Amino acid sequence: MSKIAFYFKMAWTNITKNAKFYVPYILTSFITITMFYSLQSFCNNSNLPRSASFRELMGFGLPVVYIFSAIFLFYTNSFLIRRRKMEFGLFNILGMEKRHITVLIIIETLIIAIISLMLGIGFGILINKLLFLALNRIVAFVTPLVFEFSMPAVTKTVILFAFIYIAILIKNIVEVLKVKPLELLSVQKSGEKEPKEKWVLTVFGLISLIAGYVISITCEDAYHAITLFFLAVVLVIIGTYCLFISGTIAILKILKKNKNYYYKSNHFASISGMLFRMKQNGVGLANICILSTMVIVMIGTTVSLYAGANDIIKTRYNREVSTTYYGVIDENLRDKAHDIAYDVSKKTGIEIENYAEYETLEITCGRKDNDFDAGFVGASLTTFDLYMPEDFESFYELKLPENLESGVLYIGASTFEMPKDITLFGKEFKVIDLDLSKPKGLMSVIATDSCAIIVPDEETYEIINKLQKAAYENTDGMLASIPDIDINFDLKCSEKDEHKFYDEYKEAINELVDGTENHNINSDLRQDAANDFAEFTGSFLFLGTFLGVLFLMATALIMYYKQIVEGYDDKRNFEIMQKVGMDKSEVKSTIKSQVLTLFFLPLLVAFCHMGFALPILIHLLSAFAITNIKLVVICCAITCAIYAIIYAVVYSFTSKTYYKIVN
Repeated sequence: MSKIAFYFKMAWTNITKNAKFYVPYILTSFITITMFYSLQSFCNNSNLPRSASFRELMGFGLPVVYIFSAIFLFYTNSFLIRRRKMEFGLFNILGMEKRHITVLIIIETLIIAIISLMLGIGFGILINKLLFLALNRIVAFVTPLVFEFSMPAVTKTVILFAFIYIAILIKNIVEVLKVKPLELLSVQKSGEKEPKEKWVLTVFGLISLIAGYVISITCEDAYHAITLFFLAVVLVIIGTYCLFISGTIAILKILKKNKNYYYKSNHFASISGMLFRMKQNGVGLANICILSTMVIVMIGTTVSLYAGANDIIKTRYNREVSTTYYGVIDENLRDKAHDIAYDVSKKTGIEIENYAEYETLEITCGRKDNDFDAGFVGASLTTFDLYMPEDFESFYELKLPENLESGVLYIGASTFEMPKDITLFGKEFKVIDLDLSKPKGLMSVIATDSCAIIVPDEETYEIINKLQKAAYENTDGMLASIPDIDINFDLKCSEKDEHKFYDEYKEAINELVDGTENHNINSDLRQDAANDFAEFTGSFLFLGTFLGVLFLMATALIMYYKQIVEGYDDKRNFEIMQKVGMDKSEVKSTIKSQVLTLFFLPLLVAFCHMGFALPILIHLLSAFAITNIKLVVICCAITCAIYAIIYAVVYSFTSKTYYKIVN
């Protein structure tokens, strides 16, 4: 038998004899490969929808899946190599040189990589048809996405995961080569020393966690939510790792110093057992906690967005055809826009109803307390939509009070509480809230604090317009706002005829500004916007669920590996506790309480993270015009409940392996 054949036989024997460690690792590998290939296949599909939102979301998912796959494979490999180091040390003592062990590790890695890639890509091809059907069902494309085999997806998957396996191989070889044989034999006992409390790390973790929570709770609007969300996430992740690694040990040490609590048979055994293993468990528990939080947040928010899609369209488009003329071209623009709409109506034979036209002046400025101005750097941004009374009535279909006071600003709708007196661009104004109790309309899609203000007369309107022009002249890189004309109306026809009208209408209005400078038109058909947004929210839900399943799988496998490691550690502890006088029922009760604490603590902390994350998530969703807070809370609560059930089932399944080892 040749040397290579001998090594291959030995490597295969090692893998089969250590199946309880290798099978989950191969399962991890092939599932991550399957998911990466599936997503890559979507992106390479020739009839992929041309909408930017779908392509961007699917493209965003690829690096997330790949980076997560690399991190997770390295992590699960660490469990595997830890169990194998003693075996490699024994080989070394029996006469195998480290170069022979290196060859053995290379062949084992090669076998695992080949099996994983074949299973992953093969299974990916098989389930891709099902995933395409699911995507078509969720997204409801106008032209359904058709399944097709993608050879480029196979090539990219093989190449990219080959890099991961090579990196893992190098890490394993370095770890084995740098450790002496006797150290390899005793590596499993390296965690037996009682860890010391690290108060600096504990305090730092607590400060980081509280800072992340405070950012979420004190976030006031969508603009700040978008800019601060990533910072809050990083702080919470840092705090979680620090507190699981050192904070739990610090708490156990405090309990240990409490003699009245510690010197009881059940408390003594539980705290001692937890202390001896918490150092190595801390990272794993933190990983479970972070992954659980990611699953809950990702699925909860994407479901909220998907469920609220119809409300968003109704809020954003109050009529079937919406047209905005950016910059007033001439005084007769309203008349010209009106004539164009009704000329097309006459030409196509499609009747127009609920016709509305209005002029707005949208101004964005910084806010400090009651002072609103252009030059505030780092201040809270606020957007004002200024309406003349007749324009506001046309848009909101409301009747305003008569005899509005000159020089006073009246609030028609607002996303925040406006003061009764403000200073706007250096001039003081009295503010009166009309409390009209109408939807916020277009303001719901603005990522800043927004307020619709009714200006009582043309004189006050011109004063504010001149003030904002003067303010922005002195601000580098910022331009003063110019009035916009909005034309909205409904069509009395079928959906098919809507497109017939809209095509003619869009061509006609484009001719109106053709050749003019610094002016443009934005026009939308509500049905087209609804289809585009349904595609976006459906894609978002699909990707969120896709990644959620990936993270859930990672959580389950981490729990499985931890149960195995805990099982072998507790087997020795089980015997020791019985030898020192504890009966079998007491030992079982003690170990069961430790295991339950270890594996359900991350879930409780994940729910705590989700609770504190809700305020900033609500503001983030408001940027998409999701203003139904009750809907968001319900979606997130249901997600938490379902995840808790799945988590308990996974724990129940993996704990059977643990108790089998212990007994």
